[in-house]
Amino acid sequence: MLDRNEVEIPCWRHALISFPHPLLKEGLCILDTPGLNALGTEPELTLNMLPSAQAIIFVLAADTGVTKSDLEMWRNHISIARGTGKQGLAVVMNKIDSMWDDLAGDAGYDASIASQVKNSASILGVSEELIFPVSAKQALLAKIKSDDALLEKSRLAGLENYLSDNILQHRRTILMETVAHNIGFLVKESLSLTEIKYKKCNGSIGGI
Repeated sequence: MLDRNEVEIPCWRHALISFPHPLLKEGLCILDTPGLNALGTEPELTLNMLPSAQAIIFVLAADTGVTKSDLEMWRNHISIARGTGKQGLAVVMNKIDSMWDDLAGDAGYDASIASQVKNSASILGVSEELIFPVSAKQALLAKIKSDDALLEKSRLAGLENYLSDNILQHRRTILMETVAHNIGFLVKESLSLTEIKYKKCNGSIGGI
């Protein structure tokens, strides 16, 4: 048991993982922050990164939907970090495989997922197009077994397409704006120095 005045510090802070994926080769860099359960001990690892993140992917559990702690995190941090813009934002509803019901079949399964997406979108105040129901478990298994049918069932393709078409493009836009801003600053500074030198030269000539 820890003393009240003691703080438990993990033996490691982060791990760098390289993986041969097309999106990563395009320049996408993913920072997987600690979940809500870890915020009480190390909130800075997650909260301090939100304002500077070029995109935020908020992960929910499909079987529970938006919980109270999810909503608090969304309202107090995610919404503030993104402001009024929804660009560079996605909500992943994971574990859709847990919603399968043998009696309901495919139709009931699809209806349950659609209902959860609609409810989550309403609670979070975002478009349903920004919510991606997936099964990471099925996707991983499909990748390992090279099972295209299972990969399609996991619905991972929709999220990957969004990351490629939206997030990466948003990242490029941010980088271009940053470069343009920095170049503009340098040009402005150069013009200011030139103007100062010009005035000094005119003053020197006028004094002759």
